[in-house]
Amino acid sequence: MKINRFKNTFFLNTLLIIISGFIVKSLGLLNKIVITRLLGTEGMSIYILAFPTIILFINLAGFSLNITTSKLIAESLKTKKISPKSIIKSSIKIALKLSIIIELIYILLLRIIVFRLLKNPDLYYPLLTIVFLIPLVGVTDTLRGTFSGYKKMSTVATVNILEQVFRILFSIIGLLIFSKYNVILSVSITIFALTIGEAASLVYLLIKIKNLKIDNYSVNLADKEIYKIAVPNTFSKLMGSFTYFLEPIVNTSILLFLGFSLDKINYDYTVINAYIIPLLTICSFLSTSLAVVSIPSISENHALNNKQNINYLINKIFMFSIVPGILISILLYFFPKEYMNLFFATTKGSEIIKKFVFLFLIHYLQAPGISILQAIGKSKLVFYITTFFNFLKLLLIILLSNINFINTYAIFYSIIITMTLETFVIWIFIYIKTSFVLNKQKFINLCLISIITFSIGYIFTILSTYHFLFISFSLSLIYLILIWYNKIIEINSLTHSSKDLTTQI
Repeated sequence: MKINRFKNTFFLNTLLIIISGFIVKSLGLLNKIVITRLLGTEGMSIYILAFPTIILFINLAGFSLNITTSKLIAESLKTKKISPKSIIKSSIKIALKLSIIIELIYILLLRIIVFRLLKNPDLYYPLLTIVFLIPLVGVTDTLRGTFSGYKKMSTVATVNILEQVFRILFSIIGLLIFSKYNVILSVSITIFALTIGEAASLVYLLIKIKNLKIDNYSVNLADKEIYKIAVPNTFSKLMGSFTYFLEPIVNTSILLFLGFSLDKINYDYTVINAYIIPLLTICSFLSTSLAVVSIPSISENHALNNKQNINYLINKIFMFSIVPGILISILLYFFPKEYMNLFFATTKGSEIIKKFVFLFLIHYLQAPGISILQAIGKSKLVFYITTFFNFLKLLLIILLSNINFINTYAIFYSIIITMTLETFVIWIFIYIKTSFVLNKQKFINLCLISIITFSIGYIFTILSTYHFLFISFSLSLIYLILIWYNKIIEINSLTHSSKDLTTQI
């Protein structure tokens, strides 16, 4: 009995997702290293410019069914109001209907997007490949959400790894065979690899769902509840995706108007989005993992109005998010060129890393913060916040492009400003809606540990001639020992009583 209870703890689920996230991120880095070398600067430019459009239509097709299904099933297992079986059936039905509509819209708009908006004919065939991806996304997201709602995180972890493995194998094999022929064909193969990964995920989830005992204690239809959660969440994502889609269009238009060449604009856009941002957010899989795990756990406690457990979970999420981010930021501050060259075989943009790495710490709290608000039923609030800041980002791109020392880096500065302000606003609302109380002693200890680690790192870089990886390993070991000794992150079970949880926070 104790083993079964332990298997359902928040920590174990978090650990599973984090480990799988680490594996997926490592594989993703390997994939990016290979495709960066095989595609070259020209190919990477096409690849990066295509992604805003891909993200927009994938988010539309997904319809937030991962979050929605996870939240509804987690709540229904406690409240017994809606049958999980009904939730799954309704979600899949909605996903299939929606994918047909989006597929038709995408095919009709593709030429306009490529030739009139992005003004880059090379993007047509790479973007055409995702017509095979759109029908898969909604169904796969529903099944992911199902296992997440039942807290079967081992399945979620496995499918994430499986998707990445199939994607990488296909893209690397395809590029090794065809990269010597045509750069557009190479980029098309790399993007089509997304479909291969998604298809592998769907097959695995369909096999696993047969062995999952799905509760069916009610005949209530779930459509209304699904739309209630999915619509604001999707609109929130859609606004983000839509502004992300508009970013290269607005950026290119304003900079061309200001007299910059298209080659210069595309080059700097590629450096920012292919090298700088990925390195600054290299541990984002941790916060994304916490966002996935937190929704069912907080949702069920919110359904039971258990404020003490919610406060406990938010404290755990905060620490799990910020602790790894601090270590990564310290390492990138001391060795920006070395890590940029290690991962991407270039040092382009590394000087920017050193300047802004600590400011990007706030990024690690953004995704978990959004998930917390969604889990406590504040999806509309998330929509209003993200919509405002996404459009503010576009406005800042236009304004900052006119400043001489920024110009082609307007996108980067607009991301920093809006990310910082948006995350602060999100956590202010978390405090207002949940009366969240941060463990001040742990936070102070964390700040002291960070200062100690940074100081040791500063001494190492001045006095030591050792390889940067050895210094990085030494700093990481010191930091993690101090974190463990001061119990900044503890392994506690949610099966403890509320009284126990309150003392553990």
